[in-house]
Amino acid sequence: MIMKKSIILLTIALISVKAFAQVADSAKRHVVLQGAANFRDLGGYATADGHHVKWGEIYRSADISKLTDADLEILKQN
Repeated sequence: MIMKKSIILLTIALISVKAFAQVADSAKRHVVLQGAANFRDLGGYATADGHHVKWGEIYRSADISKLTDADLEILKQN
């Protein structure tokens, strides 16, 4: 019984750590802009050949048509 509880607690702890890492990663990717909601940097993801996408090079967002001049300046600085 003690072994079963230990395994359950360890599993919960590992899931919690992974969830926290995903939240921290999501916060790091978020780029705050006036003209686009949920704008994200795709940097850091592993590629198929073992490399990683460079930070500040590739972004994703639902709609970039409303980016302001200030938004574009922020992206130029990244």
